[in-house]
Amino acid sequence: MLGFHKNLRCPVLRRLSAQAGVLVAASGVLAGCTDSTEPSELGSWTLEAVTPTDLTGVVATDISPPPTVRVRDKDGNPIAGVVVVFNVTGTDAIVNSSVRTDENGRAGVGTWTLGTEAGTHTLTAASPDLSDVVFTAVAAPGPAATIVRLAGNNQVGRAGGALNPLSVRVADAFDNWIAGVTVKFEVTGGNGSIGIDTATTNAGGVATSGVWTLGAVGFNTAVASTGGARSEPFSAIALSSEAVRASYVLELVDGQASGARAWSGFIILGSDDVFFAESTFACCNGGSRTYRGSGSYTISGSEIMLNVENGNWLDWALTPGREQLVRGSIAGEELTLWWFVEGPDYDTYWTYGKEND
Repeated sequence: MLGFHKNLRCPVLRRLSAQAGVLVAASGVLAGCTDSTEPSELGSWTLEAVTPTDLTGVVATDISPPPTVRVRDKDGNPIAGVVVVFNVTGTDAIVNSSVRTDENGRAGVGTWTLGTEAGTHTLTAASPDLSDVVFTAVAAPGPAATIVRLAGNNQVGRAGGALNPLSVRVADAFDNWIAGVTVKFEVTGGNGSIGIDTATTNAGGVATSGVWTLGAVGFNTAVASTGGARSEPFSAIALSSEAVRASYVLELVDGQASGARAWSGFIILGSDDVFFAESTFACCNGGSRTYRGSGSYTISGSEIMLNVENGNWLDWALTPGREQLVRGSIAGEELTLWWFVEGPDYDTYWTYGKEND
């Protein structure tokens, strides 16, 4: 009798039975062949990892080495022709989702490309009646791509005075926060200074500077950077000792504005022709929003003209590209504002005025 391995003898003998030289020798065995492997035989097989199961990588890149498994019988012999199915989680991608083991009993995924989310990713290799093999890869964020301002923008203070620290968040191109990155804070306008100008991001990707000391009267700016990433500028206004602070309440006088109730806030007018404004808009089911902005202004007699240059002060109404005018009058610290903005029908205007405190 020929010495074939049990799980291979039927397909092999069927091929050999066509050859006259082995027909007699194989006839006694071939009669008992079936199209499937007996359950008792499958129960003694194992599906095992050939490559490491604990892996590390970077989001949106290929894992190395690509996961590979092997099927063996109870005696350790490789089994060919067994179907192995690979499955991944999330947005991960693989080349081979279903593979038959080769002559060495091996089946590989080909390529495993991690998704765009940092953290733990898994790949499972499975075959019917065999125990699964799980590969785990921890994906780190990619290189720093964005730095977003969190705190410290649109501040105001006296020239030479200290402001609150600046805070940013560093993320990769897929918005994964990056820890352990060194961020450089630097003054770009106004000749001020930043006490501690380098900081390392924490687990949330956040880095915070030391205090920002304002320089010359007027606009002061600073930025944060790391590698090739750079934040939007931080803006602050340094006021002279003669600056005037005026409070205001702005209410709808004419026209229609759905849900509008009132604006309230303050404007600081510097003697250097720079202003800083902050408004709280009460609206929308009892909620409120705060807007800040700054710019230049001119006073002619009792009339003041405001030119909003930075921030989002009243942006909901002052739509770029349409006719818009911001005016006011000032007498001491009493400020009256009104402005006209082209309405939705392009023919009407909304008018807002002030009630002095």
